[in-house]
Amino acid sequence: MEKWEYEEFIATNFGNVDLVGFRYLVEACSLYPNKVMEIYKCVSKKFDATPTSVERAIRHYISKIEDFSCLNTRSNGTISNSNFIASIYIKLDVRDQKRKTIGDL
Repeated sequence: MEKWEYEEFIATNFGNVDLVGFRYLVEACSLYPNKVMEIYKCVSKKFDATPTSVERAIRHYISKIEDFSCLNTRSNGTISNSNFIASIYIKLDVRDQKRKTIGDL
């Protein structure tokens, strides 16, 4: 999956592209699942920030979202950073798999 695909999906479905957490979230999604245990550390190095500030900015970004329905996830208005990133990855991976299957016909 390409980074621009994550950026497009997040911007289209959740907006708030002017928040710092948006850039961090796009980067985190592009690293998932290969670097899941060190995702904040990797993102913080790229943006010259601390892992704590990356985690906090992503959490802030997610807190501004009112509708999670496009992820087909059960949420009572809160979702953890890791679950949110995983949900985006899964959503786009499933969409990509469908696109590849249709292309094979």
